[in-house]
Amino acid sequence: MEEWMEDILQDEEDDCFNLRLCLASNWHTPPEILEALAAMDEIRVREAVAQNPHTPPRALERLAMDTHLDILLALAVNEAAPPFVLASLVHHPYAEIKTAVAENPNTPEEVLLKLAREQDMEVREAVALNPTTSLVTLVLLAEDESEWVRGAVAENPNTPNALLYELAHDERPIVRNTVVYNPNSTPDILHFLSKDADEHIRELVAENPRTSLHDIENLMRDAACRPAIATREDIPAALLERLSSDRDVNVRINVASNPLTPPRVLETLGADHHTIVRTSVLENPTTPPSLLEAFACDEDRWIRDSLAKNESTPPHVLEMLAEDAQYHVRAGVALNASTPPRVLGTLARDRRREVRKAVVQNANTPPQILEELMHDKSVEVRRECEERITATESHL
Repeated sequence: MEEWMEDILQDEEDDCFNLRLCLASNWHTPPEILEALAAMDEIRVREAVAQNPHTPPRALERLAMDTHLDILLALAVNEAAPPFVLASLVHHPYAEIKTAVAENPNTPEEVLLKLAREQDMEVREAVALNPTTSLVTLVLLAEDESEWVRGAVAENPNTPNALLYELAHDERPIVRNTVVYNPNSTPDILHFLSKDADEHIRELVAENPRTSLHDIENLMRDAACRPAIATREDIPAALLERLSSDRDVNVRINVASNPLTPPRVLETLGADHHTIVRTSVLENPTTPPSLLEAFACDEDRWIRDSLAKNESTPPHVLEMLAEDAQYHVRAGVALNASTPPRVLGTLARDRRREVRKAVVQNANTPPQILEELMHDKSVEVRRECEERITATESHL
C-alpha cells in the first residue's frame, strides 16, 4: 500500500475521516484498501464497507463477527455478500437482521427455509417476498397462520399458477386481492375472482389487463366495476358507447377521458350536464379539433381552461384563449406545447407573472423569448428562467 494511503488510513483529522468514508462506499476502491478499512475503529467506515458490493469476501467474513448492529444490518442487505456470510447472520437474536437476510436474494435456499419457520412474522413475510425463495418454501408459507405472509406469497413474482389458484380461495380478502395483481395470475384465476364476494376484488379484476373480454362483459352488469372498465386501454368501442350513458358520473368521466372513446361518443358527452364530464372530453388527447373548437367561447371558465391545456386544440383557438379574461386560462395556453411562438411572445408580456412563468416552462418557447424573460420584473420568473437555461445547457 502506498505511503499516502497509509497516512489517510491513520490520520485522525476530520477531512481524513470523510475521505475514508468515501473510500469505504466507493465501488471502485481497490480490494486491499477495503480490507484495511474493514479493520478501522470507526463504526460508520466499517458500516460503509459492509454495504459495499465490491468488498472482498474475506473482509465481509471478518465484518460478520462485528458486534455493532448497524454493521451487521448493512452486511445483511448487501446483495453481493457470499451465501456463507449471510448464513452466519441468521443466528443473531435481532429480528431486523434476520429480516434483512430473508430479503437478500443471495441468501441460500436452506437458510430461507429455516427462516420460513421463524416465530417473527416479518421474517417469514420477507422470505415469502424473496424472488429466489423455492417452491417448497412458498408452499409452506402459503399455509402460514398470518394473512400477511400468505399475501406475500401471493405477491411473489415466482409463485406458480397452481399455488396462486389455491390462494385465490383464501378466506382473507387481502390475500385474494394480491393474487389479482400477480403477473402469473391467468385468465382462469381472474375469472374465478371476478365472482368474488368482495366488491374491491371485483373492481381490481375489472381493471386487470389480463382479464378476458368475456369476463369484462359480465362485469359490466356490476355497478362497482363499471368505472374501472371504462378506463381500460383495450376496451371495445361498443362497450364504451354503452358506458357513456351510465347513471354514475364517474363512469361517464372515465369514458370521456379514455383515448379509445369514438368521436361520436365524445360529442355526446360534450353535452353532459356535469361540467367535469365535459372538461374530461376537452382534455382527452383524441378529441377531434372540430369538437374542441366548438367550446372556444364557452362561458364556463373550467371548460376554457381544459381547452387551453389540450395539445390538439387548433392554433387559432389557442390564440383566442391567450386573450381570455381568466389568467388561469392564459397560463394553460402558455404551457401548451402546440401554442405558436408568436402567441408565446405575446404571453411573455402578460400582466400576470403566473402566465409569464408558464411561458418559461413551455419546452417550445424560443430562446429569444427566454432571453427577454431573463430581465423580467418578477424575481420568480427570472429564477424560473435561469433554472430552465441551466437545465438546457446541462443536457448539451
